[in-house]
Amino acid sequence: FDVPPTLRLGVMEVAFRVGGEPAEAILVKSLESAVRGIEIAWLTAWLEKLAPGKHRDLALAVARNRLANPMENPDGNLADRLARSYLMSVLVHFGDTSFNGQLQLVNAEGKLDHTAAGVLKSTLKQNVMPLVASAYANPDLGSGERRQLVSMSQEYFGAHPQADEIFNTLMQSENKTDAYDRYFAIESLDGGGMPQYTKQPPPSDPAIIQNRINLIEQFVQSGRQLDPKTAGLMEHTYNSLQRLAQGEPPLEPFRSGGK
Repeated sequence: FDVPPTLRLGVMEVAFRVGGEPAEAILVKSLESAVRGIEIAWLTAWLEKLAPGKHRDLALAVARNRLANPMENPDGNLADRLARSYLMSVLVHFGDTSFNGQLQLVNAEGKLDHTAAGVLKSTLKQNVMPLVASAYANPDLGSGERRQLVSMSQEYFGAHPQADEIFNTLMQSENKTDAYDRYFAIESLDGGGMPQYTKQPPPSDPAIIQNRINLIEQFVQSGRQLDPKTAGLMEHTYNSLQRLAQGEPPLEPFRSGGK
């Protein structure tokens, strides 16, 4: 830290920077008694640098226990409001899925749980798509929440039937707020995608390339009309995918004020 958020974390960081077995022992004892998510995450990170994998079981046990017994946050401290995210990061780091069964993409308030979304995508990979498709079908989600679900799907367009289902639903949508997502979903087919999330590299698997070509052809056959800018992008992307199918590099990015 340039300025540690708490004196306790500052002292722990000093121990980490000093290094050696005594520092490792201090950090282990601190982790055993830690109750704040931010401390558990940082202690795990520092111990991983000092002794990779050595304290995995301890870190997971502490993180799971705190997730099951969350600490109250009466003063509204930001770090403690983000405790669940910090704790989940420990599980994700070690590839632990033991808590996944207790996670739902849509919370009790009917909102997308962004922490759960990140954890489930990181651990389940393409197997997260049934959950994403179910959440995407929820009509009460806001445009930003739907956008994140599209961004979670774009990697699997042409590779997973429920990702294709989301793509097709988006292409046929009459909702004006979906127009932005539709544009970047098309862009992602040959590399790119949602600018505020992870963009995708050009596909290299011949089967996925062909499936993405099929997605565009099916849309064209549906007769649905797009605005000129999005239609131009779709034609460009189709031609780019055809080049990829022939073992050639994709076209240069589409230029029409958007890509």
